[in-house]
Amino acid sequence: MIDFSRAVDILQRELAARYSLDPSLLNSPGHSVACKIDPYYYLAMFPGFTRRLDSWRLLGGGSSLDVLVKTGNLVTGAPGRQKNLELRVVWAEGARQAEITACFLHSGFVDRAMALYGNGQEPPISTLRIHENDRTKVRAYLAGKTQVADLAYFRDHVQ
Repeated sequence: MIDFSRAVDILQRELAARYSLDPSLLNSPGHSVACKIDPYYYLAMFPGFTRRLDSWRLLGGGSSLDVLVKTGNLVTGAPGRQKNLELRVVWAEGARQAEITACFLHSGFVDRAMALYGNGQEPPISTLRIHENDRTKVRAYLAGKTQVADLAYFRDHVQ
């Protein structure tokens, strides 16, 4: 039987340790596996984020995806507890764009890791934004849950 509380703690400790060695792990759009997009969520590459956690071999062959989903740290969406979403993201004030497969992590998972085991500070909100055209898709995915804040969206001035 997996002790999910212990598994989350192990993942958080290692995430903070790895971030202290390589700050580009988080919040560097175009390079990071996860970026904080608002006070509530990190947008993480899927399955890149969980594969990175699994590559550290922290859970003795267990799946970080399973742990994050079952503890509610990875937000599943409608319909059918979907774990990922195709999104267009923008950074560098619109100069850079990409289509990605992403998942939403509750910010508390990463922020708590940094506060408890890192430098004691939550990472700031990154410059990564979800393209405004995907707002409806994100709202449907997060139906019944806290919605992504408006600041997480990028709107082209010329559409």
